[in-house]
Amino acid sequence: GDQFDLPVRVYGVPSDEDTAYVNIMTNDPALPMASIEVIRDLMTGIGDVEALPTTYAIAQNYPNPFNPTTTIKYQLPQVTDVQLVIYNVLGQRVRSLVNNRMEAGYHSVVWDGLNEQGSSVASGVYIYHFQAGDFQKTMKLMLLK
Repeated sequence: GDQFDLPVRVYGVPSDEDTAYVNIMTNDPALPMASIEVIRDLMTGIGDVEALPTTYAIAQNYPNPFNPTTTIKYQLPQVTDVQLVIYNVLGQRVRSLVNNRMEAGYHSVVWDGLNEQGSSVASGVYIYHFQAGDFQKTMKLMLLK
């Protein structure tokens, strides 16, 4: 008799059908199987929806070297906590670009060459460290003024 919200994300094989059913097994003897109708709502003019990635990954920043901004792209196969931090070559934290729980999908973040206090950093090599779940990767980037 309890009621609660159950978030569900439905993925499927493309088809010509606009209606499908999600069957959920329950522990209620009076209703051992619940069938929920799912109606596909087609939106026009937005193009194909990109499939979710199947692995964690982070790309080399672009452009590199950069001035005044650079973009770092990464992908997540599932909802997870993400940290993306810029360090100088001495290992000192310069700026945290991402420190959030993020949805699965393709993401990008722009670094403007500023530190946590909003001041411009010097030209040189910097390191960015990406962590999402158990996945970690460290890469170099270069700021030229």
